[in-house]
Amino acid sequence: MTTTDTDNTETIHLHGRCIVGCGHDGPDDGDPKHGPYCERLVGSNANGFTEPGWERVQFWAAVISPYVHGTVSIQHSRDCHQHRDGVQLTALVRDETSAETFGWREVKFNLSAAEARQLAAQLVAAADSKDGINRDGWAGR
Repeated sequence: MTTTDTDNTETIHLHGRCIVGCGHDGPDDGDPKHGPYCERLVGSNANGFTEPGWERVQFWAAVISPYVHGTVSIQHSRDCHQHRDGVQLTALVRDETSAETFGWREVKFNLSAAEARQLAAQLVAAADSKDGINRDGWAGR
């Protein structure tokens, strides 16, 4: 996406709003400690392993929404709403060498709701194929 100089210099004043259950209790008062986006975990984690190396991995899913408060450039507001609005998939990889992160390395992926559904459909199709389940529900072996 190209931007014009006007997009980079024009500003907009926004009042941050939390999503329900984001973990920041109280009114939306523009708390600067809030962070750049709201998140709410959904469900519990799924476990897996890396390839190669077979290090333990946890996958977590959360709903995310941008939390933009104050005077910002119009382009920054657009970017936040494009890249921080949807679903966040977090992969925690076991990393015993990292004492500061309690033995875990974290990688986050932000997806739109549509992209999250596409990934979920691919995972279900792969799991069904592995278990020998075809599209009309018959498990053939």
